[in-house]
Amino acid sequence: MIISSITKIEANASTLKSLEVDCAQVEGDANKVLMSQSLRRAIVFLAPCTKATLVSAVLDALAPILEGDFDDIRSQIIDSLDQLCMSGDILELESIESTESAPECKLWAATSSYVICPHGKILILGSDRDLITNVPDDLQDRVIYRGCDRFIHVGEGEGIDNILSDHGLFEVSVENWIKRPEIPLLEVIIGCFSDNLYNKKNDGEIEGLTILAEKGQYYHSRWREMIDNDNGIFVAKRSQKFITDRWCVVKINNGYVTHLYDLFSDNSTQRPCDRAWHFQCALSASADAPEVYKVSLLKETAIISFFFPIPFWAERQLLLSARRVECRGALMAFEMPIGILEKEENLLKQDLWMTQDKA
Repeated sequence: MIISSITKIEANASTLKSLEVDCAQVEGDANKVLMSQSLRRAIVFLAPCTKATLVSAVLDALAPILEGDFDDIRSQIIDSLDQLCMSGDILELESIESTESAPECKLWAATSSYVICPHGKILILGSDRDLITNVPDDLQDRVIYRGCDRFIHVGEGEGIDNILSDHGLFEVSVENWIKRPEIPLLEVIIGCFSDNLYNKKNDGEIEGLTILAEKGQYYHSRWREMIDNDNGIFVAKRSQKFITDRWCVVKINNGYVTHLYDLFSDNSTQRPCDRAWHFQCALSASADAPEVYKVSLLKETAIISFFFPIPFWAERQLLLSARRVECRGALMAFEMPIGILEKEENLLKQDLWMTQDKA
C-alpha cells in the first residue's frame, strides 16, 4: 500500500464527495457547503442534542482540513447551524425537560421534505440516515448547493414535485414553511411585552447580563453590559451554565434590573431569538429610530443588506425569491430580481417597521 499526502483543498473535495456533493454542484463558498452537509449528517446520529454537542462534533471532524484558526472555524460552523435552523433543515425545539428556571432547547433532524418556490425552484430540506440529500438517483446531480441551501431548478411541467413525493419526501406548502405569525399593531406588541415584563419583578443581581443598545449600525457591537445611567426597556441575554445564553426582556432603572421576562418559544414555533429581534424592531420604531436596511441596485437585480437580524419567518419570505449573498459590512444580504424589490420592501416596512437607509 502506497501512502501519499494530499493538500487541504484535495481533502475538502474528497470530504465533499463523501457527503454526496460533487464540486460541480457547488455555487459560491464550498466551505459553507461542507459545514452544512456535515451538520446535516451529524444531526441524524446525534439528535436530540444541544447546539454545543453538534458544533463540537463537526468542529472536531473539519478543523484539520479547513484553513483558518480554530475559533474562526467554530464561528463559521455556528453561523451555518443558525442558518440551517432558520430554514428548517435542522429543527430547534424546546426540550420537554425545559422549565422556566432551567430552559433548554434541543436539536432534531428534520424529515426529508421540499418547498415549491416561485421562479422554478424547489428547496430541499431535512436529511435521512441513508442519504443526506434524499432525492432519487437521477435527480442527485441536479441538486445545487449554495451556502446552506439546497435546491433544484425545474422547468414548466416537469413534475419534479411528484417524483420527490413518490420517493418519500413530504411537500411543505409555502405558508406552512414560512410560518408567518399574525403581526399585531406596533403599540399592541409593545403593550403585550410590557405587560408580561411588569408581572416579572426581579429582586436579585443577574450575573452575565448583556443588553442590546438602542442604536448603532453593527449588530454585534450593540451588545454591552449595563451602565449606571441605563433606564428603560431593553432586549437582553443572560448567561447560563453549560447551555446557551437565555434571551429575555428587562426593565432597568438607573443601572438596576427591576423586572426580567424570559423569552420562550411560542405556539407559532418562533424561537426566543425571533421574538427578541421582532420586539427590538418594535422598540426601535416606537422610539422613531427604526432598524434599517440598504438597497443596492444592479443591472437586473437588487441587493437588500441587513445590519440587524430578522426573525426566521421574514428571512424565509426573502429566500423564496431571493438568494443569500455576501455583502461587505452587512450581517446578511439577499439578491433578488428588481421586479420584486418593492414587494419585499413593503413586507419589511409592514411586518418589522424597518426603513431603508438611503445615506
